[in-house]
Amino acid sequence: MQRIWNWCQNEGLHYKAIPSGVRGVSYKPLWIREDELKRFLEVKGFDVEAIFSAAG
Repeated sequence: MQRIWNWCQNEGLHYKAIPSGVRGVSYKPLWIREDELKRFLEVKGFDVEAIFSAAG
């Protein structure tokens, strides 16, 4: 999660903060559009198909 937060802050991955009422679910709750996340991960060299098929 820290790596994703760093990407949002330093590398332009677009996100929306989840309202504070939902905190406690993760380090810094964020909402990221799936298509943008997949595109960003592909640029970073990750195997997006393997990641998302394993996630269910």
